[in-house]
Amino acid sequence: MITGDIATKTAFADTVRGTVAQFLQALERLVELQNVYIARGYNPGAADAIVDGDIAASKITAAQLSQVLESAWVVTRIAALMNEQVVSGTIQGNVIMDKVRSDI
Repeated sequence: MITGDIATKTAFADTVRGTVAQFLQALERLVELQNVYIARGYNPGAADAIVDGDIAASKITAAQLSQVLESAWVVTRIAALMNEQVVSGTIQGNVIMDKVRSDI
């Protein structure tokens, strides 16, 4: 078994804490962006749907943008489920991540 010294383990723990904070901030931002996307009717089939010509300078296509936001929606739903104790006795993942983030 390989063992690390205290400094290495502390650095690892600090990296995990920082990553959790960035992850939760990104999730919160994704929820905001998804809400704007829908509220403004930017989604495919909506009144003001984003098309390739609208975002040509962004180096992403309308289909890619939609796919990214759909994927992000799945991730944010999973995160929302982590707030609920779906099965009795399970750990609420976001409670743990919020605790870690609040200590930063």
